[in-house]
Amino acid sequence: MYHAIRNAEPATALPGTEIQGLDLRQRLGDVALAGLLDQWHQQPVLVFRNQPLSDGELLSFSRRLGQLDAAPDTKPPVACLLYAREAPPDGRDIRFLNLQAAYETLPHETRRKIARLRLLHDGGPDNWQPLVTSDPLSGRPTLLLGNRSNTKLDGLDDRAAQALLNQLWQHATQPQFTLHHIWRPGDLVLWNNVSVMQHREIADATADHLLCRIGLRRLYSSWERYAAYA
Repeated sequence: MYHAIRNAEPATALPGTEIQGLDLRQRLGDVALAGLLDQWHQQPVLVFRNQPLSDGELLSFSRRLGQLDAAPDTKPPVACLLYAREAPPDGRDIRFLNLQAAYETLPHETRRKIARLRLLHDGGPDNWQPLVTSDPLSGRPTLLLGNRSNTKLDGLDDRAAQALLNQLWQHATQPQFTLHHIWRPGDLVLWNNVSVMQHREIADATADHLLCRIGLRRLYSSWERYAAYA
């Protein structure tokens, strides 16, 4: 069955777009997937409202995009989905940071300084990742900040590393790079997990079951056009 994106409206703030006109319970054809790809190249967070999905339907849609991340890995998933079966009872939101846009607006001297630095992420002594990497969807450079705590920069002492990281975090968390999403039942949010950071999630452990999260280890070649990150 043919599905079209009837409307793609900007969400509340950069970097998101709300997609209308798709019923994700139906199998999306190549034309609809190509339309989603075009939107995802422009805005790295896609929001789908009013999607009453079963577990099987959620998995089926996810598998149309790429390989599911079924096991722990030192590399973060290249994309993630978060689905709200029920809205959090206290109206909590979630924030996304557009690290590609943040990188592109850094001063030239700062970009030169961080070009070859590596960041030690949480997850073990060997979990070093480049501080600047290539986004698999656009091919453009992006920050890869990782978790805020317990991070180190290769070649810098702790004081210099923390000063630089504080500078980068202060820049990246500015409002123009931030999308605030207020959950509604049936919301599905898909984001590029390389150029976008999920900055805050539900803190109430008793409400964890309300949200279903799926990570994609890699996207299919038709989506991961540049494949520089894999």
